Amino acid sequence: MPNKHFIIWDLGGTKCGAAKVKITDHHFECEKSVMLHPRDYKVLDELTDHIEAILGVKHDGADKILIAGAGAYDGYVLENANPYPFRMDFARLAWERNWPIMNVVHDYVPVLCSTFTPYIQDPKHATIITPGVPDPRGRHVVFGVGTGLGLKDGALVDDNRLWVGSNEMGHVGISFPPLTNSQESKRHQELICFLTSTLKQPITFETILSGAGLARLHQFCTGSAEGLSPGEVSVLLHQGKAAETAALFAWYLGLFVGCVQLCFMPTGGLWMTGGVLKKNPMLALNPALQQGINAHPAYSHMRQQFPLAFITSDELAYLGAAWYASL
Repeated sequence: MPNKHFIIWDLGGTKCGAAKVKITDHHFECEKSVMLHPRDYKVLDELTDHIEAILGVKHDGADKILIAGAGAYDGYVLENANPYPFRMDFARLAWERNWPIMNVVHDYVPVLCSTFTPYIQDPKHATIITPGVPDPRGRHVVFGVGTGLGLKDGALVDDNRLWVGSNEMGHVGISFPPLTNSQESKRHQELICFLTSTLKQPITFETILSGAGLARLHQFCTGSAEGLSPGEVSVLLHQGKAAETAALFAWYLGLFVGCVQLCFMPTGGLWMTGGVLKKNPMLALNPALQQGINAHPAYSHMRQQFPLAFITSDELAYLGAAWYASL
């Protein structure tokens, strides 16, 4: 089987990654990758030219192209709730530049697909939190904590075809869960009251876990009148000076994990990723994570069998995207 080369884009809300992936006899290798910021460019064509220059290959020379983008693609333009700095009109670009087969998918599809590949077992790509007992035909779920809180689920069905779901789990509101620990319950209610009075809007998991959520939790924990930026809080986390904030974030991360487990019953595995967690891995590995998961006591024995892991590698998404493009 001759070598094939795919060009993959990982276009998030603020960053754009791209890679050249070589496929040989069902083996995928990320030969070269780059991470850029769309705000540094004026138009899509300029960003594309720079990607080609760094990867050393033009898009019209690839066998396939896959664009994994945050937002919704209508067949012509990719639109995001947090607007891109310029028009992401991929259909126009592909037509003018004579691109080969091109597909635009949700930005978490490649991460989801990577969990069906053998590369997910490599410790350099993912850290196992709970090994569990994976069901080969069970549902896989991935979610990312970053600018937003995105989630994607899928499963292999008849003839190893991939079924992919759709949802908006990040926008699920946080009510008072059935907590058995009165101290946890009191703390939870205090935080919700603090956020509601500060933001004047309904509180969701995305409010707490993504974007400025980390900074909001730190302001709540410290009682400071003026909050720090998420970047400043991150520095304190790495210095070991924000232990209470880390534990509280991990608890709510666990609460979200428990909610996802109950909604999807991911017997094939559940994986966490995203910029916030990759920058601050101690949040995903904090002991309070398990306490948050256990705040949902229903079906606890069954849920302990679900694999749970933390994806740490950016390269894995490119390999998953290439796997998807090869189907």
